[in-house]
Formats: sequence, structure tokens, C-alpha cells
Amino acid sequence: MMNESELPGVGVKYWRELENGRIITIIKHESGRFEIAFSSKESEIPEYYSEMTEEEAIDIGSILTQKVHQKIVEKMDILVKNLIIEWFKIPSTFKSRTIGEIQIRKKTGASVVAILREKETIPSPGPNDNISPQDVLLVVGKKESIESFKKLFND
Repeated sequence: MMNESELPGVGVKYWRELENGRIITIIKHESGRFEIAFSSKESEIPEYYSEMTEEEAIDIGSILTQKVHQKIVEKMDILVKNLIIEWFKIPSTFKSRTIGEIQIRKKTGASVVAILREKETIPSPGPNDNISPQDVLLVVGKKESIESFKKLFND
């Protein structure tokens, strides 16, 4: 189980003892920067320590949780053969616009079924909902629709 404690003026500290007896500690700074350290129970001096940007931490978290998402997608693939469900991270260079302004469904045939924004989730977004840089979209469509969707955001 992950433990958590506030670090006033700094952020939040998370730590957990792993099966191998090591302790992993992650500090999420209020600035968005992360620190990660591995240490033994016997010593407070970390055996490994590194800093990460918020974007790097999100990428690593996505990798670590991919297995769960992959299992869900595999089960859904059996139920809905012709549809693809894909997570898509909006590039940091993208200028915020609404779904209606972008005309995603009209131009690509794909549907945005959720927007993940930091700690907020917007299920079933409508045409007036904004898409912003660094948002993660859950997109559904046929293969060609998903490809058109990716091109729309990479142009």
C-alpha cells in the first residue's frame, strides 16, 4: 500500500516498501517537478535518486499502467471488432480550441469519448468542450478514422 504525507511548502511525499525490501519514495513538488528515490530499510541515503519533469513522470506512469489499459482494450476488441479505442496525448504546441471548432467527427469520423486533464476527467465531451495542450483524449473509431484523427493533430 502506498503511503502519503504532505510536505508543507514543498508538495506531497509518497512511499512504499517493495517486495524486495527496498523502499521507493516519490516527491511531487508543487512546481510540478518530481523526485524518485530507491533506498533500503536500513539506510535513509538513497541507492538511486533522480529528478523528473511532470511530462516525464506522466510518460513513465502511462507505461506502468499500460498493462491495465491493454487488458481492457483486448476485452473490448472481442466485443467490438471494427472499432479501435486509443489514448492520444495532445502535443504541447497545440493551441486550445473546442471540439466543435476543430470539427473532429466531421473531418475524421472519430469520436472523443473522454478528456483527461491533469486531475480532471471530462466524460462524453460535447462540441463546446475545450481541448488543450497536454490533454489526453480517449478516441473511438475505425482504423482509418483514428489515422485521420492523428493527422489532424500532427499537421
